[in-house]
Amino acid sequence: MNIGYMCGFDKLECGESEARIRWTHVLEKLGHKVIPLNRAGYTFDSNVYAENLNLDFLITAQVIEQGDIVYPDIFTCFFFWAPSSFFPYTLARQHYNMFMGKYDAV
Repeated sequence: MNIGYMCGFDKLECGESEARIRWTHVLEKLGHKVIPLNRAGYTFDSNVYAENLNLDFLITAQVIEQGDIVYPDIFTCFFFWAPSSFFPYTLARQHYNMFMGKYDAV
């Protein structure tokens, strides 16, 4: 299975990048190919757009402010791991529900 992993902070060394590295290790051990993507949906090195990669599945661990990209042709799962206190104060409940409704799985 070809799996895209969108990391909101690209190659920046942070918790989200560490999670991407750990998930990549696990998924590759299970026989899948993992392709890291930046916050705009392009590969890190070759700059190919996600919808042109024949992905079977897409994982996005983007932060809420960058969650405006939707891929209608790729089953997408939003990894939600941050406590609600991390979300911006200005994010109203209705906007939160609309955001979470954009992905196939959360």
